[in-house]
Amino acid sequence: MGLFYGRLQLLEFLIVPFLTLVYLTLSYLTFPFLFKFIVVLVFAYFYNVVDQVTLKNVLKSIITLAIKIFFREIGHCGTHKVPSTGPVIFVCAPHANQFVDPLLVMHVIPRDVGFLCAAKSMRRKWVGSMARALNAIGVERPQDLAKGGVGKITTKGSKVTGTGTSFDQVLKPGWSIVIQGESYQVAQVDSATELTLSASLPSDLDKPTSYQFAPKVDQSAVFESVWSSLKDGKCVGIFPEGGSHDRTDFLPLKAGVTMMALGAIAKYGIDVKIVPVGLNYFSGHRFRSRAFIEIGDPIPITSELVDKYREGGVAKREACTTLLDNIQRALRTVTVVAPNSETLELLWAVRRLYVPDGKKFPMETQLELTRRFEEVYEKLNSDERVQPTIQRVIQYNQQLQALGLRDHQVRSATLTNADAVKRLCLLVAALMTMAVFALPGFILNFPIFAVARFISRQKAVEALKASSVKIEGKDVLATWKLMVSMAMMPFVFVVYPILAAVVGHLKGWGAINTWAYFAILQIFMMYASVRFSETGIQIARQIKPLFVSVLKKQTGVAILLERQDLRRKIREMVDSLGPELFGSSFHASRVVSEFDDVDEATKPASKPSKSNEEDKHIDDSEEYDIVEGASDDGSNPNVRRFGSISL
Repeated sequence: MGLFYGRLQLLEFLIVPFLTLVYLTLSYLTFPFLFKFIVVLVFAYFYNVVDQVTLKNVLKSIITLAIKIFFREIGHCGTHKVPSTGPVIFVCAPHANQFVDPLLVMHVIPRDVGFLCAAKSMRRKWVGSMARALNAIGVERPQDLAKGGVGKITTKGSKVTGTGTSFDQVLKPGWSIVIQGESYQVAQVDSATELTLSASLPSDLDKPTSYQFAPKVDQSAVFESVWSSLKDGKCVGIFPEGGSHDRTDFLPLKAGVTMMALGAIAKYGIDVKIVPVGLNYFSGHRFRSRAFIEIGDPIPITSELVDKYREGGVAKREACTTLLDNIQRALRTVTVVAPNSETLELLWAVRRLYVPDGKKFPMETQLELTRRFEEVYEKLNSDERVQPTIQRVIQYNQQLQALGLRDHQVRSATLTNADAVKRLCLLVAALMTMAVFALPGFILNFPIFAVARFISRQKAVEALKASSVKIEGKDVLATWKLMVSMAMMPFVFVVYPILAAVVGHLKGWGAINTWAYFAILQIFMMYASVRFSETGIQIARQIKPLFVSVLKKQTGVAILLERQDLRRKIREMVDSLGPELFGSSFHASRVVSEFDDVDEATKPASKPSKSNEEDKHIDDSEEYDIVEGASDDGSNPNVRRFGSISL
C-alpha cells in the first residue's frame, strides 16, 4: 500500500511537467491553440480518474454514452426500491430489445449487476469479451447445441409423430427437441416415430416440419455460479422469458429464476430479494427514441416456500410455481403489455382522448394511466355499456390513419385557409433552415446510418427465420444499430480528418492545421446534424394537417367534432364506471381529476398555441412499442393492477 501511495505522489509531482511537455510538443508540430488546449484538458481529466480506470468502468462509460446518443430520453422511477446492500435478483421483462435491455438496466440500477447471458453469445469474440468484463454469467441453452434431425414431424398436444425419423436411436428422456426455434423437453420416447413432450406446444402442427434435437444440458454449474454470487452479496440480472422477442405480451416465464432464489436461500440461509424491472420502449428500435425503466417493490419470499423447496419433489415444484406466479404478477405492475397490437393501439387512443389538451404528463404517469385503462378493458371489453364507444374509437383511429394525421394534429386541420397557408410558409422556411444546418453532419453520418440500417435489417430477417415467437424481428434492430455504429465510429473519426488533411495540404492550408480543426469541428457537425434533424422531423410532421385544413376542411371539422364527442363519452364512462369497479377509493386516487379544456377543445385552432405544441410532445411519446410489434403510434398494455385504482 505504501508503495502505491509513493507512486501516486510521484505521479502528482510529474503531471504538470508532463502536461507542459505535451503542450510544447504540439506547439512544435504547429497545431492550433484550440486543439492544444483540448488535448491538455483531456490528459488532465484522465489523470484525475486514473485510479478508476478499469476495463469494466471503461465499458460502462462507453455503453452510457452510446445509449444516451441512441435514445432521446431515458426515464426511470423506483430506484429507491432497490436494496442498497445484500443479494438481489433483478427480474426484467419484457425482453424486447436483445442486448440493449441489459445495458439500459445497468445504466439505471444504482448497483453493479451481472446478467445471465446465453453461452452462444458469450462465445462470440467481441460480445463475449464485453459480457465477461461486465460479470455476465453464461447459460447454455439446448437450442444453441441443437443438431438437425432426420425426417419430418407433426404435433398434437404433447404428442410428436415422425415420418422417416429414428427417435429411439437419437433421443432420450430429458433431452430437448427444437421445433420452430423453440426448445421442448422430451418426457418419453415411445418408438422410432413417436415421442411425448413434457408440455404441449402452443398450437398443433399439422404440416410436416423439420426439427432439431439437443442433449440434456447440465445447468448445475450455472446455479452454483449464481448462488455463489448471491452468497457474496452481489446482484444478478435475468430475463425470465428466456429470449428476446417483439410480441405484445410476455412469453411464458422460465422457472430457473425461482430455483436460483429459493436454492440460494435454502443452501446458504441468506436473505435474497427479487426486484421486478419493467422495460417500456417508445419505438425502441428507432434511433433517438425513448425508453422508460420502472422498478417495482421487492417480491417477498416466505419461509413456507423455502421449506417446500427443501422437501423436493412435488412440494419443490409447487414452491417454484407459486413464486413464478408472484414474479409474473409483479412484472405486470411495472410494464404495459397487451394480447395484440390492435388492443394496444386502442388503449393508447383512449388515454390520449381522456387526458386534457395542453397538459403534459411524464412517461411514468402515461404508463400508469394506460395500465388502469387496460384493467378496465379486461373486465368490460364485452360490456354493452362500453362496446359502442370502443368501436367509435377504433373508427376514429382508422380515420386519422387514412388522413395521415395524429391525434394532437386534429385541431391544426381546422385552421382557416389564410392561417394555414401562413403557417405552412413559416414551417417550410424553418424546415429549409434546419436542413442547411443539418446537411454537413448528415453527410458525415450517412455511411454509419446506411450500414447500420442495412446490417440490422439483415439480422432481423435472420432472427425471424430462426424463431417461432418473433413477429417482425424488431427486437434485434436496436442492438445491431448500436453495435455497428460503435464499430464504425472510430473509423470515421480517423478517416475523415485524414481526408481533410490531404485536402488542406493540396489547397495550401497546412495539413496539420486542417486535420486539427476538422477533428474538432467534426464532433460538433455530427452532433448538430442529429439535433437539427430531430427538430426538422417535428416540423415536417406539422405540415400534413395544414394540407388537410386547406384541401379537406369539412373532413377536418368532422373529425374534430367526433374527437370532442369521444372525449366527453370516455370521461363520462370513467365517472360512472369508476366507482362501480373500484369503490369509494376511486375519486381520491385519480390521476386526472380536473378537465379544464372541454370548451376550448371544441373550437377550431386559429393559430399555433402552446397547448397544441405540448399535445404534440404528449402524442409523440406514445410511439410506444415495448415489444416492437405494434405500429409506431401504438404500444403495450394488458397489465393487471392489484389493489384499488382509479383513472
